[in-house]
Amino acid sequence: MRNELRIDINMVKPRPQRTQTKARPSASASDMDIEHHINALHKVTETLTAHSAQMEKVLQAILDTRTSLEGNIDTVVAEVNTLQIEHRKLAERVATAETILNTAQPDIADMKLRLQLQESEILRLHKRADKAEGRSRRNNVRFLGFPEKIELPNAEAFLEHWLRENIFTKDRPPLLIVERAHRVPGGPPRPGAPPRPLIARLLNYRDRDQVLKNFRTSGPIDTENAKITAYLDYTAEVQCKRATFNTAKQILRDKNYSYSLMYPAKLRVVDDERSHIFPTSEDAWTWIHAKGLADPTAEAQIQKECLTSQSRRKKRSKLRTESGPTKSQVMAEQAQVLKVANRFSCIQPQSNQDTNNSDSDSVSSQHIAAHHGTNVYSTLSR
Repeated sequence: MRNELRIDINMVKPRPQRTQTKARPSASASDMDIEHHINALHKVTETLTAHSAQMEKVLQAILDTRTSLEGNIDTVVAEVNTLQIEHRKLAERVATAETILNTAQPDIADMKLRLQLQESEILRLHKRADKAEGRSRRNNVRFLGFPEKIELPNAEAFLEHWLRENIFTKDRPPLLIVERAHRVPGGPPRPGAPPRPLIARLLNYRDRDQVLKNFRTSGPIDTENAKITAYLDYTAEVQCKRATFNTAKQILRDKNYSYSLMYPAKLRVVDDERSHIFPTSEDAWTWIHAKGLADPTAEAQIQKECLTSQSRRKKRSKLRTESGPTKSQVMAEQAQVLKVANRFSCIQPQSNQDTNNSDSDSVSSQHIAAHHGTNVYSTLSR
């Protein structure tokens, strides 16, 4: 589209000349004005022509922009439609998820309740199992200080002879029998490390009491340049509970208080002919602070030593655990034992050779049984 301004010069008629002779001088001025206007019109025409070309370019650019915008709008509309479809699908999925959650909430609440019941049942069974293991250790005595391999080749005969020569020197029992005796599993100690404890199971509980009483009254016994001591053999859980009273016992010893540690882990303190029994170490500490027995400096030092001792015990326990059987082996043995137990409705008792006592540091009964080549439940067969 082009609009051109065309001016015909012939259409511009000159003014009629006046006949008067006096008007001749002004006729030439009129011609000059006309020529001036014609030149101005020519300039306007050229300017309008140039502007017309520019307007044509602007209009063409507007048309191109409109075409591009129409294409972009179509693309945006298509994307918006796609987003609407996706949004609709997501809304449906959210509604489905809400329905599933609303349906699952009662089941989750029921499972939580069942889990709590199972945890309480597992805790109860764990206590019963620990109690049964503790009962199986009632006649066990843990001897500390015997040099390595001194008991070979027959640990039972060695201990029977040693007890007669060092403990029962005056009133010898008519029949002193050591049913089983063995070192704590874990392999020979490293050079410079203390020897492993020697665990012995006595047939008669009176002999056990006599041995422990002798060590309490007389103290350690020298044998082969070593000081021998003896203690009861407790389970790992009982040992951990009793170890929490170590700091309190040391303070009571320093203050000359009479105390005793009752089974499984209760501290009994005698003060002014009155007995105080503390089921937990926190109760004991409350009483000690109330009596003003604790020295802050000494208490901090004792706590530091206890933490160091506990870290060493954990490190030794970790080393023993790493040298023991793998988890898959233990689980395989447990599955086999349970399979046999389900078949016969009970676990058959093992022979005396398979009734090795478990480690009082209690790596685990499975670890000890696997170390000795015995059944994982050999300790329960006693």
